[in-house]
Amino acid sequence: MNTRTQLLLSAGIVGAALITVGVFTRGGGAAATTAQAGGHVHGASAPAAESANPVRLSAEAARRIGVTYATVVRKPLRRSLELVGNVTYDETRLTDVNPRIEGWIDRLYVDFTGAPVRPGEPLLAVYSPMLVSAQEELILARRLADEAGSGGRERAARSARGLLAAAR
Repeated sequence: MNTRTQLLLSAGIVGAALITVGVFTRGGGAAATTAQAGGHVHGASAPAAESANPVRLSAEAARRIGVTYATVVRKPLRRSLELVGNVTYDETRLTDVNPRIEGWIDRLYVDFTGAPVRPGEPLLAVYSPMLVSAQEELILARRLADEAGSGGRERAARSARGLLAAAR
């Protein structure tokens, strides 16, 4: 941008600012009218309800800022809106399910993503060789504890109870 263009642009901005200040400080502008009527300009705090004054505008000031008047009529509002949006899940109601065992899904009770489920309702059945092995150990330890307890051998019964506790 050359110096002449910059000078013209700066002069235009300063001129527009001076015209704006002149209009609003002459008493005919909306800000001056609002201030004269006891109202407040943008940035000032609102007055208390008991000290509020109505804003009065002259016909010329109202025309200049585009105020229009109409009679209030009660009738149905016939306006429709067509909007574009995305429907997504309520993230506050989503829960991750992370099993802490090795295995695979044997049966799936929920057949699509986003299907509503209630607490306690089954989602899936898992087959885990690790769990089957642990279950068999527990059953065996329980049998051993029952047999050792009925045999009258205290040391064997204590060992069997310890093995049962470890299997659990």
